[in-house]
Amino acid sequence: MKPFPLLMKFILERSAKLFSKQEIVDRSFRYTYYDAYKRMCKLANAIKDLGVEEGDRVATLAWNTHRHFELYWTVPCMGAVLHAVNVRLHPNQIVHIINHAEDEILFLDDDFLPLVECLIDKLKTIKAYVVMADEEKKLRTALKPAYWYEALLEGSSSDFKWPYLDENSPATLCYTTGTTGDPKGVCFSHRMLFLHTLITALPEALSINRYDIVLHIVPMFHVHSWGIPYVATMVGAKQVFPSRFDIEAIMELIQREKVTVTAAVPTVYIMMLNHPRADEYDLSSLRLAFSGGAPTSPGLIKAFREKFGVQLITSYGLTEACPILTKAHLKPHMLNWPPEAKDAFYSKTGLPLPCLDLRVVDEMGREVSCDNKSIGEVIVKGPYVALGYYKDPDKTAESWDEEGHLHTGDMAVVDEEGYITIVDRRKDVIKSGGEIIPSVLIDKIIEQHPAVAYCATIAMPNEKWGERPLACVTLKPEYKGKVMEKDIFEFCKDKLPKWQIPDAVLFLEEIPMTSTGKKDKKLLRAKNVWMALSTVSKS
Repeated sequence: MKPFPLLMKFILERSAKLFSKQEIVDRSFRYTYYDAYKRMCKLANAIKDLGVEEGDRVATLAWNTHRHFELYWTVPCMGAVLHAVNVRLHPNQIVHIINHAEDEILFLDDDFLPLVECLIDKLKTIKAYVVMADEEKKLRTALKPAYWYEALLEGSSSDFKWPYLDENSPATLCYTTGTTGDPKGVCFSHRMLFLHTLITALPEALSINRYDIVLHIVPMFHVHSWGIPYVATMVGAKQVFPSRFDIEAIMELIQREKVTVTAAVPTVYIMMLNHPRADEYDLSSLRLAFSGGAPTSPGLIKAFREKFGVQLITSYGLTEACPILTKAHLKPHMLNWPPEAKDAFYSKTGLPLPCLDLRVVDEMGREVSCDNKSIGEVIVKGPYVALGYYKDPDKTAESWDEEGHLHTGDMAVVDEEGYITIVDRRKDVIKSGGEIIPSVLIDKIIEQHPAVAYCATIAMPNEKWGERPLACVTLKPEYKGKVMEKDIFEFCKDKLPKWQIPDAVLFLEEIPMTSTGKKDKKLLRAKNVWMALSTVSKS
């Protein structure tokens, strides 16, 4: 007898059958799991009629909508490969990854018609375009051949037999954000997606159940929206899609739909806190709000809890890992700790999820001591961690060792409880007089200052020490012109060793961010921002 294959279609079919009356909400549009399933069957027939076969790549340029959700399930379950393109990449990078993936069909929201029309001559493999808009009249485009999504569904049958596939056949293709060069592709099989969905549904991870109302803030083009749409579907949770990103609309949706679970990068939570109408929204329905993609400071966690009564919990993952690797849930003996003590642990990178071989190792490959001081690199392998980059053996050889561990480039410490805390990227650490200074540690400390909105610490050249820290700081609007460099130094005095306190503070109007909401320290270094210290006011 053959072993039972781990295919995503089994999750989809079960949910459509058992949770057929559960709601899916897209701003002003509502339907049920049953309605969505029938549309997915129509969509599968339509895609097949466009000539897509098993293994062919289907790309999307889309926001978080119910149509994108339909593609999330339909494309992999029919045997094709879903490639959700990061809409925030540079147009040249979008061209690169579509051509590299050899995508054949491109589904796009009508917002992106002008962009794609400018790129049409550069897209070498696209054979057809499908525009996702509420009205067909918006389909005025130079793209050829072009189809309207709803018209394709109207002309298709709602009966479709999902094929039996090899569980190791490709299901999705994701690309990194390209912060260190061209984006790199990572392919995930049905088996990997299935296991990631099972493991991240556990209380150790997302802890989502059928009674939850899940708001998808993380862009669906960003590593499966951290896999949350798959988990929510498996357990039959109500799902809410915000469509185009708008921070006030997101807060309104949380209040209106009584959302219980969401996830976002720290920047989004900061935007909620700083929104001028924040006090008008009740976000207290949230029982779980996960923060990831960048370090989450104890100061942000405290501020969010005090303002909205909502607990933020840090998570960590990578495109190469499908993506979730850790969650900073507390252990039972920590639950009665004072809020500040719990905040310190909620802000840690967290505990590795079950079934992962995740370690923090020194340059010799030995695990570092659990002393919360010894710094090493995070390496990991597991059932849903990729084994290489798509069509890129050279980059694969650079990042995976002979035992199959992915070397993440993230530098971390481990405490006596086993919680890891990422202190920096390997390329961002500051090497001063033979000692390593984690730039992220300085960021976290300075961002606890009540006047500071963001801090991005980078290395600047120093004749004596080689490198010294430079803190690039943006102030909250009400504090601009009122906080000086000496105030930041004074704040750091009892929180950092003297040799780790930055040599200088550069006040900027804004910190550059990557497409996924991370501070772009590479860009700050490339601009040699420390040269501005002699010409820019430090206040």
